[in-house]
Amino acid sequence: MSEKLRYDPFGNQLHTGEGFRNKDHLYVYRYKDSTGKRCSIYAKDIYELRSKERDLLGIMKSISDVYNRGIITLNEAFDFYMGTKKSLRKTTIDNYHYTFDHFVRDRFGKKIVNQYKRTDILFFYRSLYDNRISIGTLDNIQTLIYPTFQMLVDDGILSFNPANNALKEFRKNHNLHHGIRHALTEEQETAFLDYVRNAPECALWRNLLIILFGTGMRIGECLGLLWDNIDFEERTITIDHSIVTLRESTVGCPYHISEPKTESGIRTIPMIDEVYNAFLDEYRRQEEAGWSNIAVEGITGFIFINKEDRLMSGVNCRG
Repeated sequence: MSEKLRYDPFGNQLHTGEGFRNKDHLYVYRYKDSTGKRCSIYAKDIYELRSKERDLLGIMKSISDVYNRGIITLNEAFDFYMGTKKSLRKTTIDNYHYTFDHFVRDRFGKKIVNQYKRTDILFFYRSLYDNRISIGTLDNIQTLIYPTFQMLVDDGILSFNPANNALKEFRKNHNLHHGIRHALTEEQETAFLDYVRNAPECALWRNLLIILFGTGMRIGECLGLLWDNIDFEERTITIDHSIVTLRESTVGCPYHISEPKTESGIRTIPMIDEVYNAFLDEYRRQEEAGWSNIAVEGITGFIFINKEDRLMSGVNCRG
């Protein structure tokens, strides 16, 4: 029987060993150390708790006889693996944990690591694919499962990696290939933008769509724009950050300011007339309605705000 799902008062799912104390609004993670002694760690929010858990598991890995004998589950091995990834960006770590927790932890990750066979991996991928999970998502899962098993191989815990080339074999066996993405034709783009410009139901996000099409910005870059990034005199847009929605939501703001991974991500792009007019229309609308006071990590002055005075989301820009 699967473990009953538990949640904190804010809707965050609690993992095994985690809890929330109503008396002082602290999160707690209870565990046993390598001697079997019961221990606890505390945090003010779920994200801080998970960070402390990963640090703890990384330390326990190096001293744990249980790890060295391979008597751990795939879930525990993944947590150990993520404990070594301190150089990754916060949003990358968050996405890795979301993918593993959502697709692997409760349905596939509970067996002891030396019990997994290659066919287990293949059948797991088949079950996900049959449930309409995309091949792209399977790719993301493979990039987490494979290095987790490889860590165990490198440490001498396992003699082979059951996930080695597993997704490649699955795609070959089922004649699956990465989908080819096609850009809109000029006629399709014209038809779409004509609809956006004239349809009443598009009014709340018309400017956003025109700007996206007219600049080629990524959605996170566009939604993270500040009025300080817009130079109406020079008709330019400065891109120096993006807004990211944290999947593992915490108490408070669910957004994070992300800087570009490379220097080439910081750039200045010109505005064509229609983009300039869209920004100007948005500026005048907010000037009349009142400026938003939304702050993310101390930064204010965001351009794209919905009717509830929240940042628009890249998942759903309904306004």
